[in-house]
Amino acid sequence: MSAETDDSEKKGLYLFGRDVSQIPCFRSSFLSGIGTGFAGGLAYFMFTSKPGKATHVGFACFFCSTFVYWGICRYNYAVTKFTTARIQEATVMPRRKIIVEEKPVDA
Repeated sequence: MSAETDDSEKKGLYLFGRDVSQIPCFRSSFLSGIGTGFAGGLAYFMFTSKPGKATHVGFACFFCSTFVYWGICRYNYAVTKFTTARIQEATVMPRRKIIVEEKPVDA
């Protein structure tokens, strides 16, 4: 019984064969886009009272803010990942150097 509940809890939203919960920056960029799109569409509607045009403006705000936020977040993710890899390499490299230098050299 618990195996069935574990499988049902692990099911997520799959898009093009990938679990979107495993994609970095997906959740934050879409939540930001939804909020911006809603606020932009609502503000346009409040000022002009044109629901059709407000829908277009809301979707345009959603689309633009989602992809701008996605780009910024992915750039920061890549920089952080690169920096972390360099720091790990720098901390492991002295240990390897010490091990190599301690070996006696046959001359």
